[in-house]
Amino acid sequence: MNARENYKSTESPMRLYMDIGLSIAPLDDKKSNDEQYEHFKSEMKHYFGRYPNRSIGNAELIFFPVLAYGHLYLISFNLKKPAFDIIDNIRRGRNAAKEYGPKPKMLRQHFVKYLLEDKFESLALSLKNVKPMYMIMPWQTFSNYKDCGIFLMRHMETYKGDTKNWITDLKAESVSILYKYFDLITIKCLICFLQT
Repeated sequence: MNARENYKSTESPMRLYMDIGLSIAPLDDKKSNDEQYEHFKSEMKHYFGRYPNRSIGNAELIFFPVLAYGHLYLISFNLKKPAFDIIDNIRRGRNAAKEYGPKPKMLRQHFVKYLLEDKFESLALSLKNVKPMYMIMPWQTFSNYKDCGIFLMRHMETYKGDTKNWITDLKAESVSILYKYFDLITIKCLICFLQT
């Protein structure tokens, strides 16, 4: 998906799509905070080694896909209008913070520390105390846990920092539309894989 950003329209924000590895060892609550951060820093170094033309400095949105408790969802940091969005296909309701546990805040803590070390102090300070926003979207489901990867990919493809004009073509609890996107996503993933 990062390669496709080279062809984005000028109105579209510059997005960085981070690797899912940033949500596994760096958010393992069995490890100490220092161990988690060392994993995070190592994954970030690996990421920017693979994408040397990408920079936090010119990004507007940074997407972190998260795998937690067998479920995939998206955390988006908006660097231009400081925001910390949690985008999930499951509607969590009032207990959202409890449902996600400490992982979103741990990710933000590691990201802020990384920004400070990487000389992006103003970005780090702008994100340090932003409260997570648990996004509510009309296509969220109540019980569809098996298609979370498809929702995640579609959210990353279409989210541009606000919900006003956000069009995903997804519908709540609609399996047939998901399989249509699954075919498209499979093809896109294969193309991206072959291009690397």
